Amino acid sequence: MSARHLLATFLGVLLISLGFAQTAGAEPSPDEKMDACTKHLQVIGKALAAYERDHHKLPDQLSDLYPKYVADKAVFHCPADPSDGEPGRNFAHKDPKMAMSYSYEFSADDSHGLAAPLGPHPKPDIPGGGWGLDRHLNTWLGGFWGDQVPVVRCFHHKTEESYENKVLNLTRGGQIYRARGVWEDHPDSFAALLDHASHDMADPRQFNKKWFLGPIEQYLWRKFEDDEYKPLRPRFAPFADQLVAMGKKADAGHQRMAYRIAARFYNGAGEHRKAADVMNQSIRGASQIGDYAPDRYGQNIEQDVMVLVDAYNGMGEHERALPLAILLHAYRPKVGTFMQRIAETQQAMGHGAAATAWRDEADPARLLLGREAPDFQLFTASNQHVWLKDLLKTRKAVLVNFWFYGCGPCRAEAPQLQKMYDDLKGKGLEIVAIDLGDKPQEVEKFIAQYKLTFKVVPGGEHEEGARDVFTDYHVQTYPSNFLVDQSGKIVWRTSGYSDEELANLRDELGKLDVK
Repeated sequence: MSARHLLATFLGVLLISLGFAQTAGAEPSPDEKMDACTKHLQVIGKALAAYERDHHKLPDQLSDLYPKYVADKAVFHCPADPSDGEPGRNFAHKDPKMAMSYSYEFSADDSHGLAAPLGPHPKPDIPGGGWGLDRHLNTWLGGFWGDQVPVVRCFHHKTEESYENKVLNLTRGGQIYRARGVWEDHPDSFAALLDHASHDMADPRQFNKKWFLGPIEQYLWRKFEDDEYKPLRPRFAPFADQLVAMGKKADAGHQRMAYRIAARFYNGAGEHRKAADVMNQSIRGASQIGDYAPDRYGQNIEQDVMVLVDAYNGMGEHERALPLAILLHAYRPKVGTFMQRIAETQQAMGHGAAATAWRDEADPARLLLGREAPDFQLFTASNQHVWLKDLLKTRKAVLVNFWFYGCGPCRAEAPQLQKMYDDLKGKGLEIVAIDLGDKPQEVEKFIAQYKLTFKVVPGGEHEEGARDVFTDYHVQTYPSNFLVDQSGKIVWRTSGYSDEELANLRDELGKLDVK
């Protein structure tokens, strides 16, 4: 390492030390810890750049930077990390050579793959198949998200259940940005994806080799409705224009998908007439190739009609949107999203009573709020009797959770509920997790995998009365949660999993003096 590099590292560490010296004798605030951590990441970013200049590749592990590129081990410890050095999440990369607060996303470890690839996987860079090394896959992701792909991440400033932008992400270009957790959903990441996709659409054949339209559509789910992405809306219509132009040159299958995604972008931009026009073109094309035959009804057709419903509603043509939404409901009467669209359309037409009735039909569990919780008597996997009324005699609050083994959001939620239980069981919280009806060995595996110590109840057909519980609580979505206060009333409920809702749950528990 050159004398210049050594001096830069020394000065970086000195600045960090001085930052703490100013508040000596007092515990630094969370913001001060985050600022100090950012300085650590700046030092690490410069060290990574120096290492790559010298070796023409990134190091296998962050610990390889010590001592030549990072002289002080303290740089690898986040001030908000209460341990000697752990990455703070069970899915984060753990350095095999040194205690480390930071997760190194470009390590030489074998990757476990990607959750939602936007194109074909790259050829693995390791023998024997597999997904390839972490740095190999994350370098490949740069083709979709550019310099938004983190090289180092710090999770210590954000609790897992919070909805704050407090995960620090260091990129290869040296920028540091804050995200909630999933860096791909950061507005700047969305903008970077639009940049790269727009550039690649100049050559449709190359675009189709690199990108999968289906995962792009999944990635866009609900982003058009989120105010967080509002600054990007001026870009939506030009991007949709590109998709339409590309779709005209594509085969029938790709054209249909391109047109529907374009219509979503037009709706997001408020260009509802264009959305309706391109969607109707897509439907005509799909009909010509037989996609609307009696035996082909499925998710693609449902999505087509939903986009058209949104377009007509956006134009104020509710009388055209309503029959389409009702037809979707007639085909699949248990889909809450279809009933919600009917409710929204009825409301826009001034039919308040009908809208309320459809909302109640879509989500009957909302009628339980403020009412006495349905009682139940069940048994845990270890044959422990669980009676809601008994629990409320000794607890300030009981969270009734509904889940099943194959539910991805349930898996994401389980460790967060366990952490909440660890924090608050001594303050008056009890949790009862009722399974939909998995095999006993799957329930036991779930308990062991997430080290659950709250009450887990096998449900469904494997436990007498459990199906009545699901009916009584009108469970339609998993996971579903109901918070019952000491008087036996349901004071809060939610369906699905999100960091924001878990943060809301903490607030509701605080109102019950469970904090």
